[in-house]
Amino acid sequence: MPNVTRNSVKSSAGAGASKMSEPVSASCVSQKASPPYEDTEESEPAWGIPGELAKELARLSALIVEKSDVHDKKLEEIRISTSATESKLADIVNRIGQVENRLCFLEDEHERQKANPAATVDEVAVLQQKLDDMENRERRNNLRFVGFPEGCEEMDWIPKYWNSSWLLVLLMEF
Repeated sequence: MPNVTRNSVKSSAGAGASKMSEPVSASCVSQKASPPYEDTEESEPAWGIPGELAKELARLSALIVEKSDVHDKKLEEIRISTSATESKLADIVNRIGQVENRLCFLEDEHERQKANPAATVDEVAVLQQKLDDMENRERRNNLRFVGFPEGCEEMDWIPKYWNSSWLLVLLMEF
């Protein structure tokens, strides 16, 4: 803000202006707050500023101080919010670092498993052949009895065929 000198204030006051059209700097306001001659009892301060203009300057000074306090409070809230955000961001960066470390470990382990699998393709082929062979042998071990009716696997066939001739033939062979 441009500084307003004592002469420019007098000239605007001499023109009969009740409000200043020029901006007032903080240094001019501080001059109003502490005039150089405090022991005078005149209606005008020592600078020659009329009472109405002095009141307006005091009101503007109070308004500037009030707005400055409001802005300081808002700025402090922004600082607090920014520091909280920075703290959260630091936590997120830390967690991302941990995730990256875990991911690197998993990638390394995957590459190691891929290079040296637990069972190679050849071993799997040999095991598949053995399984096929065992299934075929199991099918071959099924017994078929000639002369027995279909469905005689149940337990009630023994008394039904007990007196049959096949039982006598079977017992004679032993």
